[in-house]
Amino acid sequence: MTTHHYGDYGVALPSEQSRRISEVHTSALDMVTYLGTSARSFGYLLEGQQNLIQDCTLTAAKIHAFVTEGRQAGPNVFSHCTATTTDVSYDAGGHERWGSGTLYDDVNIQGSLLMVDNGTRGTGHGWSDANSTAWNCRTTGFEVQNPPTAHNWAIGCTGSVLKGTDGELESAGTPAGPTSLYDEQLHERQAAAAEKP
Repeated sequence: MTTHHYGDYGVALPSEQSRRISEVHTSALDMVTYLGTSARSFGYLLEGQQNLIQDCTLTAAKIHAFVTEGRQAGPNVFSHCTATTTDVSYDAGGHERWGSGTLYDDVNIQGSLLMVDNGTRGTGHGWSDANSTAWNCRTTGFEVQNPPTAHNWAIGCTGSVLKGTDGELESAGTPAGPTSLYDEQLHERQAAAAEKP
C-alpha cells in the first residue's frame, strides 16, 4: 500500500484494541504537514499490542515519523523502516504517556529518535516510552532516558548521543549483531517450532 499527500496520519493502527496486525511493504509519501504550528502529523502510528510495521518508507516535512500513542500496552515493532525529510525536521519515538515495550529495529530516520520524559510539553505528554529498545537505528541524533521503575535501551545506534541521555546505551556508534533483532527472534521462534514433534 502507498499513500500520497495524506495529512494527519500516513499509516496508522489507532485503536487501543489493535492486536496482532502486520503492515508490511507500505509507503506514506510527501505527507502534507503542519509547518506553521508546533504540532506535527504522524507518519506511522501504533497503538494496542503485538503489532508490526515492517519495510516502510516515509517522506514528509516536520513530522513524528514512527510513534506510539499514550498508554499503548505493547509490545509493538517498527522494523526496517526509513524516514526521509523533504524540508524541516523529523523525530521518532513514543509520543506521550508511557508507551510500553516498543522495538525500533533497524530504523533509519533523518532526524532524532527520542525515548524521553516530555514533561509538560504538548498536553502534558510525560514519559514517552518505558521498557522500549532502539536496535541498530541510524539517526541524526538519539536521546534515551530511563523512567522511574523502567528502562529504555539503545543498542548499536548511530548518530549523536543527545544531551539528557541517561538510559541504557550499548555499542553506541557501532552497529551490533544481528542486523535485525526482530528478524533474529522470529528465526529462533520458527526454528524452535520446527523442532517440536
